[in-house]
Amino acid sequence: MNDSFDEYVGAGGSYMSLGHQEKSELIFKDIKNSYIFWQIKKAIKDEIVKSKGKTVDIAEIIPKLLSDLNLETKIKNKVHEILDKNGYFRDSAQVAITKFKNCKDINSLPQYFFDKDYEPLESVATAKRAWSETLKQKLNSILRQSRKPFVRPKKEKPPVKPKEVEVQNNSVEGDSDGQTPMTTTPAASQQQKEVKESAFLGQDLPFIFDSNMLMDAILKINTINFAGNLMLSWGQIKLQLQTRSLDELRKKYNELNVTLRQIGVDEEKSFVDERILIGERLLSKDYQPFLVQYAKRGVPPTLRNRIYRKILYADVTQKEVDYYNQLCEQANKWETALDDLIFADILEFCNDDKYFIFQDMIEACVVMFFRDRQVLENIKSKPHAPVVGIAGTDRIVGAYPPCGVLPCLKFSSYFGPLSYISDKKEECYYIFRALYCKYFCYLNTISSHNQSIISLCKLFEDLLQMFEPEVCYHLNQLGIQPLKIAFPWIFYAFVGYLEVDQIYLVWDRILGFESLEILPILSAAIFVFRANLILNCNNQEEFEELFVDLSQIKVMPLIQHFLFATGIN
Repeated sequence: MNDSFDEYVGAGGSYMSLGHQEKSELIFKDIKNSYIFWQIKKAIKDEIVKSKGKTVDIAEIIPKLLSDLNLETKIKNKVHEILDKNGYFRDSAQVAITKFKNCKDINSLPQYFFDKDYEPLESVATAKRAWSETLKQKLNSILRQSRKPFVRPKKEKPPVKPKEVEVQNNSVEGDSDGQTPMTTTPAASQQQKEVKESAFLGQDLPFIFDSNMLMDAILKINTINFAGNLMLSWGQIKLQLQTRSLDELRKKYNELNVTLRQIGVDEEKSFVDERILIGERLLSKDYQPFLVQYAKRGVPPTLRNRIYRKILYADVTQKEVDYYNQLCEQANKWETALDDLIFADILEFCNDDKYFIFQDMIEACVVMFFRDRQVLENIKSKPHAPVVGIAGTDRIVGAYPPCGVLPCLKFSSYFGPLSYISDKKEECYYIFRALYCKYFCYLNTISSHNQSIISLCKLFEDLLQMFEPEVCYHLNQLGIQPLKIAFPWIFYAFVGYLEVDQIYLVWDRILGFESLEILPILSAAIFVFRANLILNCNNQEEFEELFVDLSQIKVMPLIQHFLFATGIN
């Protein structure tokens, strides 16, 4: 028997193949090894000491204490987190949508069928290996150009001496001599920051990969054993992946129906106040699945911070604060060869007037992310094979960067909107880390998983062809591929294209429906919304001009109309 759920799944096992007793034992061992277990144990111990209960009564009063102190819900949340982290809900859904759904004996399925790191399609697995090698070569090229080692201690710089600035008497009223001596002490860190910023001005932004590189790699993937006629498909995604039909989408996203009131559509004060009241009650219940259901119809801005943290299991206790401070200490002591690249990316992203005031927040959190080893442990899908760092003695020292993820161009986009959610760096960081590890990692991953960027692009193309075949035919005649426009929208989860409040409305539904499918749905909805204008385009330039500015887009009315109020042409 393995010592924990993580060890069992990591060894190639699956929750679905376990008996009830084994499931219970593994879950209990994981809970016992968690921080929450010791919190609960201490709380119960303190209450027992206060009540001065007899030893014989302890077994009887513990269930009552768990209920009175709302500790039962904490245990339920922890069990739900363990199951979610180890693929129980994913495996259950996977069995339900495949030809194996009628199997009575799930244990007879091969273990790799449930392995989250296993890629069942050979063409995709080959493409992912080639992609990982491409990124590794690009990283080595950047490091050679920078002439820096992977990691090195930061050099201590001498303190900046105060400069005395004499202000002449013709500018300010001075003393008896007609002059006023003034002394200023500029912060050394600010000067260093300005020097770094000036170093990147006027230069091409360095990057390891961007959305165009990933799209090119994806478009090269083909289904070598497909017996059908590929010429019947107008889309660029040649991989034959199954996507949801319109009926399936309407069933799954029924909470977005036009008959139901939504945050992002109905903004009357009475409705918003009602949603806030319901949200507060659910927060007091502190049960994660209730909050997931609540997010399907949108989260009021005043509750978004707390609800996101609960849904993503990103609560910040003293343990998390200490760990974040530890990352900060490492960043102050050590510098990596990627630091300049990351800083340049942040600087470029913060040129946007919506985010420039949060540059310090974004820099603090994104830099910590790439130093965080827990990212590699918690990530749902590895975007590429981790680059292994080797010391001078040929000793393997771990993944590089420690998070196991190489940054794409504008990686800061994934964090940007979260700058608005809290003024505390620790809260923003843990929300971002959980959001990337559970969802956004799929946007950087070559995989046949139904949440991966390939499946999302396939869904976009299928929906557009389903709703607007005339538009697809017209664009085909002009040699224009709509995926070229939609791919960056999906890749960056619409950050940099929509206003911040609209981005949050999309992200609310990602958390509520626990799916990234809302991204291609919205992308297709925008194309359908501008279908008549597309039909009047005569070339690529006119087509691209239609999508230069999406700042006026209201996402929820578009999605509702697309799914529930339109017919198929």
